[in-house]
Parts: sequence; C-alpha cells; structure tokens
Amino acid sequence: MEITTHYLILVAALFGGTTLSAQDYDLIIANGRVIDPETMLDEVLNLWVKDGKITAITKDVIHDRQAIDASAHVVVPGFIYTYNHKVPTPFVQKLTNLLWAGALRS
Repeated sequence: MEITTHYLILVAALFGGTTLSAQDYDLIIANGRVIDPETMLDEVLNLWVKDGKITAITKDVIHDRQAIDASAHVVVPGFIYTYNHKVPTPFVQKLTNLLWAGALRS
C-alpha cells in the first residue's frame, strides 16, 4: 500500500511533538470525521490548512474561535462532488421538461 503525504503528516503531527499555532494557518477544520479510503483513515480529527493545502492533521483539542466546527460532518479531502443538473442538448431538455410536467400532473 502506498503511503500518502496525508498519512505521513498525520503520523508526524501525532507523534512528532510539534506544537501547532493557529496564527500559522489560514483555516482550521476542527472535529470532523476525516475519511481517506486510500489510507483507510476514518477518525474524528482536525485539518490545518495553509495556502489552500492541508498541512497538518491532528487530534489536538482546538480552542481557536475562528476554527470551523465540523462536528457531525464528514470531511473527505480530495473528493470532488460531480453531480449536476446540466442537460447536454435542447432535445433532451424538452424531453425532460415534458416528463416532469407529466409527472407533476399525475
């Protein structure tokens, strides 16, 4: 199994004894359920973001008022949500409108 950068950052943050300071980061997402299928990670953790990139993942208790509290939310770094309602052609759009109009009349 390939060891990813996220996993290495997690290990370094948890066992390296490095103290993280909130002013060194642009964003902190705290207490979110972090899932990474590549490393089989599934834990409640904190993500530290600097310049649009995750720079640390910790279990530290966060007391920063500007941290985003992600309790009861799932945080999946790198996933892209691709669902949309875009219809590719005018014919399909007309067909879709007719089907919805018929469904609404039923």
